[in-house]
Amino acid sequence: MKHVSRSLRIRGAGLALTLIASGVVTGLSATAGASTKSAPSNSSPPTISGTAQEGQTLKADPGTWSGSTPIDYSYQWRRCGTGGANCSNIKNATDNIYTLASADVGHRLRVLVTAVNNDGAGTAQSAATDVVKKAPPQAPKNTKEPFITGTAQQDQTLTANQGGWSGSQPIQFAYRWRRCDNKGGDCVQTTVTAQTYTLGSDDVGHTLRVLVTATNNAGSAAAISNATSVVTSNGPAPGTCQPITKIALPERLVIDKISYSPSTITSRSVPLVARFHVVSTKGYCVSGASVLGLGVPFNRLSSEPEVATDNTGWAQISFQVLPTFELRRGNLVVIFVRARRIGDNVLAGVSTRRLVSVRVG
Repeated sequence: MKHVSRSLRIRGAGLALTLIASGVVTGLSATAGASTKSAPSNSSPPTISGTAQEGQTLKADPGTWSGSTPIDYSYQWRRCGTGGANCSNIKNATDNIYTLASADVGHRLRVLVTAVNNDGAGTAQSAATDVVKKAPPQAPKNTKEPFITGTAQQDQTLTANQGGWSGSQPIQFAYRWRRCDNKGGDCVQTTVTAQTYTLGSDDVGHTLRVLVTATNNAGSAAAISNATSVVTSNGPAPGTCQPITKIALPERLVIDKISYSPSTITSRSVPLVARFHVVSTKGYCVSGASVLGLGVPFNRLSSEPEVATDNTGWAQISFQVLPTFELRRGNLVVIFVRARRIGDNVLAGVSTRRLVSVRVG
């Protein structure tokens, strides 16, 4: 009996060893299978979703891939013929979404997907979309408000920029300038419909806006700009005159006021003091303008030199009444007055001339 028992123990131990050995081999085999590496392989092709129409956005799905993870995907959109063949890559179209452009109208699109992992790469291409249709006409829509460039100062020119617009091309633009209060409100239409606007004296102290109207074959829409800063004068500071050196064509001089002392001529022994006020065509008084006064005919008043206007715009000339002039009540002494800038042609430049008169008392 002891011999039989020992024999069974030996056989059992051998069986156990066999089972253990078998288990170890099986375990090694399973571990080896779990660590198998492979490059990406496509089992279901990429797909494209979205409407095949100009302006619409398509989205690519990479499809189904096997292989070692992680797997990274890249995309290349391709423009094809109406049959889905003869495809070519679309420049810079490498995202998983793509917005259809006018160049895509009449074509089909595919997307080429490249899958990459540590063990290699694979590619797969989608089926072609439907033929891309042209978008229906769309009325203009403002996407960025109009704006104005230029300096808000009298005599400067402002320029309107239409801003941004979407809608079917071509889009035509029309402009209407509006004069507003110093806060940009209470606006009124001006007569200016050009893209540029030259600021005048009426605009000083105001702001400007421009109304832009966009029109195409589907409709029209309008948008208004922000207000400019308050328009300033280009003239001298309040209470001062503009120097003659600042006057240039097309601006001219104007003799706008005259005064006499005495107001009528009553005696040859009393000088006739004439005062002449000079302004520019912009309405600013002018200092440093050279003023000449001549009696007409020449035998009535003394000949006096030119006198410069002072810092209030006035020039004063004192005349002697000549003995050759008959002091008869109701007679007139006519004075030819000229204002000019020294160095200019006396008949041209910014100069001005005027005939004035004083009565005999």
